[in-house]
Amino acid sequence: MGERMRRGIVILLAFFCLAAPAMSEGTGIALTAEMRLTDAPDMGKDALAAVNGLLERLAFSVQAGEDAGRIAVLSDGTEILSAAVLGGDGYTLTAFGPEGNAYLTAPGEKDALTLLTGAGDRTDLPPVLEWAGSYPALAEKLFGVLEKNCAPRNEKQRTSIKNTAGSASFVTYAFKADALTDEIWEEVLEEILPLLRDTLGDREDLYESAESVLEELIFSGGCTFKRFLDKDGADMGMQFTGTASWRRDKRKVTLFCGYTPGKGGYFSLRLPAARGDNDLHIVLDYAEAAQGDTRTWTLSAAFDRTYEGEKTAAKLDAALKSVGRDGGEDWTGRIVCSRTENKRRVEWTLTPSLASDGETLTGAVRFARQEGKKDPVKGEIALQIRRGAAAGFPDEAPEDARDLRGMPEEEARAAVQAEWANLARAAARLMKTLPEEDRALITHALRTETWMYGPDASPLPEGDAWTVKEETKE
Repeated sequence: MGERMRRGIVILLAFFCLAAPAMSEGTGIALTAEMRLTDAPDMGKDALAAVNGLLERLAFSVQAGEDAGRIAVLSDGTEILSAAVLGGDGYTLTAFGPEGNAYLTAPGEKDALTLLTGAGDRTDLPPVLEWAGSYPALAEKLFGVLEKNCAPRNEKQRTSIKNTAGSASFVTYAFKADALTDEIWEEVLEEILPLLRDTLGDREDLYESAESVLEELIFSGGCTFKRFLDKDGADMGMQFTGTASWRRDKRKVTLFCGYTPGKGGYFSLRLPAARGDNDLHIVLDYAEAAQGDTRTWTLSAAFDRTYEGEKTAAKLDAALKSVGRDGGEDWTGRIVCSRTENKRRVEWTLTPSLASDGETLTGAVRFARQEGKKDPVKGEIALQIRRGAAAGFPDEAPEDARDLRGMPEEEARAAVQAEWANLARAAARLMKTLPEEDRALITHALRTETWMYGPDASPLPEGDAWTVKEETKE
């Protein structure tokens, strides 16, 4: 159940990020959500009613301000759990409430909430369009170095790139076998890494990963760069073909991308192994259009990886439409996100129907979760997203906040595990308010394979435990 809930939150946050253009720039964004299930094939009618009875009492809140975020769970209007993460001068503060502790981590380190949940990556969508807009500056640095080390060849030939206005001409930089030396690549990195850091902004995790890969790349054989230019001679995309090694993993590389502001872009990276069946393919396909009061956005992203015989695939298809009206906009769309690992496929489908008055976005998002060929679990999330000052954040780090800065990650992770006790206590208190029959039905509904065989939970605090006995008929 925990994994299902985590993935559900990821999908919800993904939709929140996609819908953000509907909201004006302001001092913060606040989201509240209430959920109910409409169909759950693995549950009986009585169990579904009991689960929905519990969900009716719960509300979820997400707040985002500048360098700050807060999530909370409310029961009957009273906050029973919360976690706030905000940046300070030389630290990141994570405060758990209402009974939890506070922790300090260093900028660039995982915050205490990430350490507690075990999530290795951030779940918000990166600002891809903002990064694409900074490509011309990056291209100028890259090709400036290449031009000093390889004679360019100008080609007045049009190249079609999906979703873009196309390239009117391109410049080719062809390096003969092993001519792209380590020294030339080091010069490239000296130029592009500072700009890459500025482009990624607060995504220190992504910058460190990119820096690690780029610094250890070794090129071999011949390779070719194509610098795509638009009709005005400005950078709008590139293509690279060649062979490169990273930590003894030798791959053939084919990179092809382009972007036109206001229209869309396309990115494809293919990395088949020089020998063997290992492969990696990443595709990002984005388009936007406007006609009168109607605006549309479509996004398709795919990740396919084969490594040592194991295959992993993930796919996101999103289509959103906004229709303007007096005093606001109406939003509709469809988002499908799937992941396949070890032949196990899980797919989420979201269908939003929202209305905005410029300050508040309200409506509902229908969802369905399907695992393999099983009948899907379906439900609906009532949403309200409003613009305004973010509240509920600590003004400063508490004096008793535990300092985890510089601590090895495993030690820091162990230090925050005590917060699970507060989570268990809140869950136990909530369940104790339910009739015994409802507790039995809900517990039975939660008793999935993940619940039974997932990671061990912290023991419940003494005095907060509740017990459910199920009768069995002979």
